[in-house]
Formats: sequence, C-alpha cells, structure tokens
Amino acid sequence: MYLFKEQSHPGRVIVAHKKHVSEITELTAQERAAYMEDINRVACAMHEIFISI
Repeated sequence: MYLFKEQSHPGRVIVAHKKHVSEITELTAQERAAYMEDINRVACAMHEIFISI
C-alpha cells in the first residue's frame, strides 16, 4: 500500500499487487481473492481513521 501523493481526497491510497500484471484478469482466482481481501482490509482501516476525525 502506498499513500497517493495527490491528496485531494484525504487518505487516497494505492494498493499494489506484488505480482506485476496489466489487468486483474491476469491473476489466478486465489491471487485475485487475496488481493481483494487486502483492498478490503485497507478500506476498513481508512474508514476507521477518517470517520473518527
């Protein structure tokens, strides 16, 4: 996860997959599911941080 440089939307992040692919369809079903779970964890954390402000 990387904090996006341009913060016009506070907390904007990039959740990059460790495997370089051009399209999400290039990931296996397991890789895609794990990646989406990572995205969900980041989203939950961001909600906790920014909703409590």
